[in-house]
Amino acid sequence: MRKALFIILSAIVLLAIALIVGGGEILSGEVVEESEEPVTALTVEKVFTQDVADKYGTITIQDIASKSVLQNAKLIRNTDNCLINCSNRMGINMYSRGRLLDKTEYRYSEDSNVYYDLKAKYYLVTYETIKIDVPIYEKVCSETSTKNGTAITCVDNQIKTEYREETREVLKPYNNEEVDAGYYILETQASKRPSESIDVVSTFSGIKATEWAWWSSDWTMKKNITLDGGSASLTNFVVYLNVTYDADMQTDFDDLRFTNGAEDSELYYEIDYKTDGSSAGVWVLIPTLNAGIKNTTIYMYYKNPAVTSGANPILLWANTGAKHVYHFGEGSGTSAIDSATANNITLSGGTAYVSNVNTSFGYGLYFDGSDDKGISVNAIDSSLNGNVIRNINFYGTYQRLTGAPNSPFMVTLAGASGDYYSIGSDSNSDRWYIENGGFISNSPYPKNTARNFHNLNYDTTNTNWTINLTSIGSQATTDTLTSAKIILGVNKDSGSPTMFTLDELRILNRTTTYVEQARQYQNTNLSSFIFGAEVSSLSYCNFEGYVKDKSNNALNGANIVVLKQTNLATNNGTTNSSGYWNVTVLNDSIFRTVVAYYNSSLISQAKSYINATC
Repeated sequence: MRKALFIILSAIVLLAIALIVGGGEILSGEVVEESEEPVTALTVEKVFTQDVADKYGTITIQDIASKSVLQNAKLIRNTDNCLINCSNRMGINMYSRGRLLDKTEYRYSEDSNVYYDLKAKYYLVTYETIKIDVPIYEKVCSETSTKNGTAITCVDNQIKTEYREETREVLKPYNNEEVDAGYYILETQASKRPSESIDVVSTFSGIKATEWAWWSSDWTMKKNITLDGGSASLTNFVVYLNVTYDADMQTDFDDLRFTNGAEDSELYYEIDYKTDGSSAGVWVLIPTLNAGIKNTTIYMYYKNPAVTSGANPILLWANTGAKHVYHFGEGSGTSAIDSATANNITLSGGTAYVSNVNTSFGYGLYFDGSDDKGISVNAIDSSLNGNVIRNINFYGTYQRLTGAPNSPFMVTLAGASGDYYSIGSDSNSDRWYIENGGFISNSPYPKNTARNFHNLNYDTTNTNWTINLTSIGSQATTDTLTSAKIILGVNKDSGSPTMFTLDELRILNRTTTYVEQARQYQNTNLSSFIFGAEVSSLSYCNFEGYVKDKSNNALNGANIVVLKQTNLATNNGTTNSSGYWNVTVLNDSIFRTVVAYYNSSLISQAKSYINATC
């Protein structure tokens, strides 16, 4: 955004032209009137003290006469370095009824008396206890005779449901109302523009805490990213990006941040897998993905050595309807992380992680078909009823085992009553198979490719399975699944193992549209996004003008300096033989004054024409 300011001065006073850099359209907040000392209803004299023994310190407001403490406050946490979304939390002890704070103000410099409205929101942090259903299973095994001897088949049957209590955090809006004496946690949330650093000044019991909190913004590089959409617009869609390491990034990619095209809102993201100093696979939530090719733009910010990761998988997937998301990006070990709810699962049997040579995104799971007890994840307890689970989708490649008994299944959605839907292959022919209702498709199953995208929609009337967007078949939904769970890599009834690869398993509480499925399938296409050139994320202001004496003669060699508040900056340039000058300074949203010097003396009795562009 650009804004031009033209000033013509003709006077016999010294040349000192004040310019508001970034005012109006450039700054994120509106200018408010110069702050006055807060008015308080308290009639007692107060004293302010601050204990800075730890990172943030504690402030205390005390009545001088009685020496009684009126209030104390301490920052619990603060986004010391934030791109757009900034926040802090403070613990406040109230020793009598009153407001938690008089107000909080925001300015761009510690020595400025001009404050800006960042449209901040305030919340009281409260807690509530909820009950969680926990299904309890019992393994039941039976022996059957086969031509090779005796086979032991085991299944997990739910025998009861237990409950556990969980405490979760709830934010309740705080509108500066009075509260009773006690301890409170108050959260502040505000947004600024990426280039702005903010001094946060809170006022307690009529006393202003000027050394309270600071929100720095030290990201100095960015790239735009253009994205392919689907045949129609999609809301809250998650796209995949392969980010190649840049020397300006932290080697562990912790400084990555993503914004929308207007650069006024941060986007939730998650790093699926990474190789430090090489590349990272990243999932980014796009609030609105426009239809068409390269028709949506976002930005990636980086080059900030002081920050830790800003990834937030839980909030990312909460916006999509996903109840469980397994990337299998761990690459080793015996557990897989659930990005949506942290309902991690334990691997067993002959399962192993495999690299992206055999899977769609980074690492995945390989079921080797060698363990007849259920070679991988025996079950994922979804803690959801069947009428809530509406979709299962994943990338997988099935390899039929010659002579495998019964039907080997990749994924099964099973209920405690024995109802289930299984995705796999008919053991006697190369056909896809949906158990429960006996649907068998004559379509041959794809082999030897990791990019087969499976999608099973389950609603109250119909069950439909597609592979790579091609319908394998549908059947009427007749069963009600209760206490549903997901079984991977083994036949639910026979315990027969399956040989296949699995990646990006997602379980949703809603069905998905064809447009959504088609764009999700395109996530494997690395040409569905393009990174633009690296540019500085810093913005600059250009000042230019002429300096002439009172007779309108050009002053050659006059020094031009830019004052940052009251601090004199270094020499930013000199005038040429025509008296013209041009300087460029960083636009850090601070009031500036341009001053011209001639022969080490401040120029007086001068004319000047000044143009400032940001």
